[in-house]
Amino acid sequence: MNEFIPDVLNVLTDAGWINASNYNPQSSILVMDKNFKLEYLKPKIFSYYNYKGPLIEIITTSGIFYCKPNVSLLTNGEACKAKNIKRGNLLNRFDMWSKVETVSTGEWEGKMTSFFFGEEVYMPVKYNRDYCLLIS
Repeated sequence: MNEFIPDVLNVLTDAGWINASNYNPQSSILVMDKNFKLEYLKPKIFSYYNYKGPLIEIITTSGIFYCKPNVSLLTNGEACKAKNIKRGNLLNRFDMWSKVETVSTGEWEGKMTSFFFGEEVYMPVKYNRDYCLLIS
């Protein structure tokens, strides 16, 4: 899976949380497998492109997240496209969750980044004070 995320999000590298737009391809990113085993991996492919189109804003009990409608998130213990997330869903985190309060779609223009690992993994992505698990 090759999911593009807006560059307003942060990823957790071996050097700490960094903005996706500042990612150094020589760094490893913290990911989890389906059993929530943690490890740092270097993406097999890192790319970006300029984007103008719909962006979903997901407001939870503990934070705000932004993603394209077709991005998969770990929701209620399963993969769910962002466009299908509803109020009351739970965004999974490592042994925790965050309840979705509102979901809205708007237009956005900016840089999208992609991290492709060659296998399905959960990648923590953070905006402001909280994070969710993007399926990459």
